Amino acid sequence: MIGPALLLWLMPVTFTVAPCRAVAEFPVDTGSMEPLDQRARFALRDCVNHFDVVGYERQHARPSLDVDIGFGWPRYTTHVGSLLVLQSVNGTTDEVFVIAFKSGKPAVVLQTVTKGLIQVTQFADHVVVAVPPSILPDAKGVFPPEPPPKKYSFPLDN
Repeated sequence: MIGPALLLWLMPVTFTVAPCRAVAEFPVDTGSMEPLDQRARFALRDCVNHFDVVGYERQHARPSLDVDIGFGWPRYTTHVGSLLVLQSVNGTTDEVFVIAFKSGKPAVVLQTVTKGLIQVTQFADHVVVAVPPSILPDAKGVFPPEPPPKKYSFPLDN
């Protein structure tokens, strides 16, 4: 006869993973009359132990891009047409992501780190993201003068 403890040991164990929940969606073509679920778009999702950004191509039910952006709400989010810019807090440094649609497909076009706050400037045909460099003190604990931020330019795919 099999005892209850052995019977439990023989039973298969299954784990249920909570699904991600969309908390914000950003359509690429804001003037379209198509339903949102048929349009090219970005979605910010809460996945219980992290957040991610997914990119959906036009008329696709499944995302073709899935990027883990860290443990909490993004500190900074900007959506301009075909671009999504995020700064997320990840421990002692923040991660900066620029995700863009190029020829109808989403892709990460920048992923870098910073300890400062980014600045995003929009122009008619492009967006500039200024990322302050991470600086560390010297052996005596003195910080050097802060260098200017590195600037990245991204065209708007209209």
